[in-house]
Order: sequence, then structure tokens, then C-alpha cells
Amino acid sequence: MTPKYEAADNTGGLLRRFGLAVARDNRFVCDERSARVLVENLSRRALLAARNGEGPRQGDPRLRLFSLFICFYRRHVRLAAAEDGASDIASHNYPSGADSSDSASPLERAVRNLPLELRESLLLVVLGRFSHIEAAQALDISLAALIDRLARGRAMLAAELSQARAPSPHHLHRPVLQRSAPYLRLIK
Repeated sequence: MTPKYEAADNTGGLLRRFGLAVARDNRFVCDERSARVLVENLSRRALLAARNGEGPRQGDPRLRLFSLFICFYRRHVRLAAAEDGASDIASHNYPSGADSSDSASPLERAVRNLPLELRESLLLVVLGRFSHIEAAQALDISLAALIDRLARGRAMLAAELSQARAPSPHHLHRPVLQRSAPYLRLIK
């Protein structure tokens, strides 16, 4: 396989992983099969749109592809929200837990519970490996707004993960060991 096609395959796989991570949100997609079908359809639409020259014309083609996928996914969410009677994506927070898969790790469950705008931002930077500037361009927001979303998303993840890792009651009664370290000196 030539490097050009290999890179395209890697981008397609990365787009699918990103899409599945975004689509598994316990709000609009209830099961794994539906998420996979949705992501496959949206990925195909994004690829066709990128080939037809839609989306931002400047920059990395991979960035254009992710940007188109995000636009198509947001459109899907808006339509799903309109069917349910909500008017705004950000305010459309259903109770999580629609997907009762116990196989998901605590991190996956915490990411699924993030609001869409925070999840998109975090996944573009972490999973998509985009720089902050590229992620801001893909989301069509300012760099400051992206950094704010990343900070809020990371804080929400940390809070939820710390709740998931709360110590069990038998650990609470363990005595704390006080160790002195005479070999450490204070240097002025």
C-alpha cells in the first residue's frame, strides 16, 4: 500500500473512532449498533462533501474532514432535539444512563456524560491529535473559547472520575503513616 493511501486509511479510522466517541453520549444514540451506523453514514457524507470541495478550503484536508463530520453530527443532533421538543443543543441534557453497558470504563462513561460542545473539543485535541488552533478552526470557535471548553471538560472529567474512585469505607479507617525523612534537607 502506498503511503498516500495508508494515510487516508489512518484518517478514516481515526475519524470513525472520533465519531464513535462523540456519538456515544447516552442522549441521542441508545445502543452500539445505532452509533456505528450513524458514524458510518456521517463519515461517508463527510468524505463525499470533502471530495466535492465543501467545508473550509484552507488548511489540512484531515481538518476539513473532521470539521465536516462535526457539522453533520450537529445537524443530526439538532434534528433529534427538534423531534423531542428542545430548541438548543447545549441545553438538551437528558438524564444519562440510557446505555446500560457495564463494559464501558469509568473514563468512557465520564466522557459520554459530557455536554456535546465539551466532548467535541476534548476529543478533537486528545483523540484527533489536533493542535488547539486546528481544533478551534474545526469547531469554528475562537482559541480562547476552545481553551475554556477544554478546561471545563477536563474539570468535569476529573470530578466525575474522582467520584467513581471514591474510597471504600474500609479504607477510611486505615491509619495514616507519618514518615519523617531525615535525609531531606531544607535548602535556603
